[in-house]
Amino acid sequence: MNGQLYLIPAPIGANPTTNTLTPHGLEMVRQLRYFAVENARSARRYLSALGMPVPITELSVELVDKNTDVASLPSILAPVLAGSSMGIISEAGCPGIADPGALLVELAHAEGIEVIPLPGPSSILMALMASGLNGQSFAFNGYLPIERGERRHRLRELEGRATREGQTQAFIETPYRNDKLLEEILQSLRPATRLTIAYGIDTKGGWIRTRSVSDWRRAKPNLGKVPTVFAIL
Repeated sequence: MNGQLYLIPAPIGANPTTNTLTPHGLEMVRQLRYFAVENARSARRYLSALGMPVPITELSVELVDKNTDVASLPSILAPVLAGSSMGIISEAGCPGIADPGALLVELAHAEGIEVIPLPGPSSILMALMASGLNGQSFAFNGYLPIERGERRHRLRELEGRATREGQTQAFIETPYRNDKLLEEILQSLRPATRLTIAYGIDTKGGWIRTRSVSDWRRAKPNLGKVPTVFAIL
C-alpha cells in the first residue's frame, strides 16, 4: 500500500509573525521521516524548529529544486510507493505554487498516491486577500520575462486582460530585481491602473498597499531584496 504525500507550508519571511502550521499539521509532520525539499539547509532548520522526535540527521532529505532532473523523481518518490509517507517543503510558502515541488506532486497523482495539502501561509493569497482588488476572478502569472522589452510587453498584456475581464493579475519577481520591476511597472502601465504591492508579507515591517500607478509614481518605495507580490487591476 502506498504512503501519502504531504504538502508542508514553510514560513514566508525570515521573521514570521504567526505559527506556520496548525496543531494537526504539526502532528502529521512529526510522524514523517522522508522529505523532498527545495532548499536543504532551510528545510532542516525548519524541521528542527518544529521539534521532530528524531535527530534531523536521521531524516531522509532529498533536494527537488529548479535544477532537478525529472528522470530522478521516481527514485525520490520510491519510499512512498513502498509504503512510507513523505513531506514536500518549499523554500517559502506553499509547495507546488511557483515551486518545483509541483513536478513531484504531478508524478504522485500519476502513481495513484494520495496528496494531502496542509493549511498554512501563501503570500499570493494573502496579498489578494488584503489588496481590495477582485478576489472573485484572479490569475497568478508567476515570474515575468527577464528581458526588458518582453517584460514590458507582458505587463501591458496583463493590464489589458485586467481591464477587459476585470480579473486581478498577480505576479512575483526574484527579490533582488524587485525595484527594477517596479520601475518598469510604473513606466509601462496606465496612470489609473490600480497596483497592489505586498511587501514582506507575514514579517515584521511588512506591509500591503493598493494605490493607482500615478500615486505610486509620486511616492515610489524602495523594496530592496524583500520578497514582494505585485497585483494589478
